[in-house]
Amino acid sequence: KKIAFLFFTIASLVIASNCPAGNICSKITTEVLKKHGGKNTPDFKIVSKKEVFGLCEVIVRYQGNFIPIYATESFMIVGSLFANGKHIGQQDMLQARNQYTQRLFSGMSSLIKKATAIEYVPKSYNKKTTIYFFTDPNCPFCKRSEEPVKKIAQKCRAKLKVLFYPVYGKDDCITAVCKKLSYDQYMSRKWKKTKETCEQGKEIVDASTIVARQLGVGGTPTFFIVSERNFEAVYGANMKKLEEKCLEISK
Repeated sequence: KKIAFLFFTIASLVIASNCPAGNICSKITTEVLKKHGGKNTPDFKIVSKKEVFGLCEVIVRYQGNFIPIYATESFMIVGSLFANGKHIGQQDMLQARNQYTQRLFSGMSSLIKKATAIEYVPKSYNKKTTIYFFTDPNCPFCKRSEEPVKKIAQKCRAKLKVLFYPVYGKDDCITAVCKKLSYDQYMSRKWKKTKETCEQGKEIVDASTIVARQLGVGGTPTFFIVSERNFEAVYGANMKKLEEKCLEISK
């Protein structure tokens, strides 16, 4: 997905900075970047900074997206940096996104608890690792992920919590909550034969929608693997990565 970020301007193509090499990022602030971008630059948040090839690599968050900027006090360049076939900022962006989401997640524990619709606890649960599964009952990739996620939870001894993020409409999400389904019952889809509505269902789905949006969940399925000290996000139905990260965190 390409992100249009046209409001920024490249002010120069020559590095002209008086900052010493190890201190290049110390003077790169939101104000400096907005000065380079011009008066129409919208609000954004700096998530991380580090020196790369004599420039300050700045990861900013804008409307839920994480965007790399390479800057000095004299200019900035918006976009990806490549060297020898390698995407220089990719790992930094993933790390910045994870750390930012983890901080948000930690401050939302009561709302996340309220937003949880279904739980699955394997007999082998280690009492320290949880997989949060953001899903929609009508999302085909989510449905394909349900059985593999259950097996991964068993394998890495993690609790599985389902939170609905209605991409295809709220009705089935609310019905699933109102029927108080187990995880296996939910997977069967037999419950979809009749619709139900209830106040608790509406409240839980509204809460999970708020949680998803605040955490930057852009679609379903999305997974967060959480323990006391670790946090990992997996976006999309990447079951191999989910299993690897869950086993790593649950050691």
